Amino acid sequence: MKIYFDGTSWTEGDCLENPSETRFSKIICDHYGAEEYNISKSGGCNRAIARNILEHNLDDYDIFIIQMVNHSRTEWYDEDQKKFRQVKTSMPHSFSKELKNYWNTYYEKIYHKEYGITDEKIYYNLLRKTLQNKKHMIVTCARESYVPFDMDISLDLYDNKKRHSIHKKWLENPPYPRLKNYLTTANHPNELGHKIIAEMLIDYLDKT
Repeated sequence: MKIYFDGTSWTEGDCLENPSETRFSKIICDHYGAEEYNISKSGGCNRAIARNILEHNLDDYDIFIIQMVNHSRTEWYDEDQKKFRQVKTSMPHSFSKELKNYWNTYYEKIYHKEYGITDEKIYYNLLRKTLQNKKHMIVTCARESYVPFDMDISLDLYDNKKRHSIHKKWLENPPYPRLKNYLTTANHPNELGHKIIAEMLIDYLDKT
């Protein structure tokens, strides 16, 4: 069995000391005895996630877990670097002044929330249609979304009752850790957070 993962920082395991061993994708694959294929990229966007799906042979994978993200993010093809580059409203320091000016103009004059919502619907439906004959989950961590995701892993991690149900499943007794114990200083899930998310995703997969 081989499981395909794509998404952004939450799925990549950003802020973990050893992400390849402790992120939720590895935990899920260990649970099922599956090979992990994780191409998530911190700062990524829904357009790149959809493009990646179209560039892969779906028959090489048994399960797909896709984490979509805030609809304001996008990408462009950088002719100088010969690769796609991602961009979001909080631009990295590595951007040149020219690039920052360009993308600031894009977000101020061109991008609109309605534009982003439409993009989210396009990429979501593309993924659903492409993966319709494959076991898959489409999740998010964006909180504000306009399509029927299978799970919002951010909101579910923040939900006390849902977290506590996992601890009970593990036969642990209260008091359970507080929310801050599941997060890094950058508000990404830490190792415990990834364990909780993995259990939530496994529970969903086992029921579908």
